[in-house]
Amino acid sequence: MISLLDFPYNLIEALDEQAIMAQNLADLLLTEETEKPKTETPQEK
Repeated sequence: MISLLDFPYNLIEALDEQAIMAQNLADLLLTEETEKPKTETPQEK
């Protein structure tokens, strides 16, 4: 198993930054998706 200590710190920081950016993008897309007016609501019977 590879220890995180084996990685240079700046690489870990760059990966962390990518993860944060990806999370922000996902949040943005989810927010846009939920804010859209629901055109197709399933009819409950």
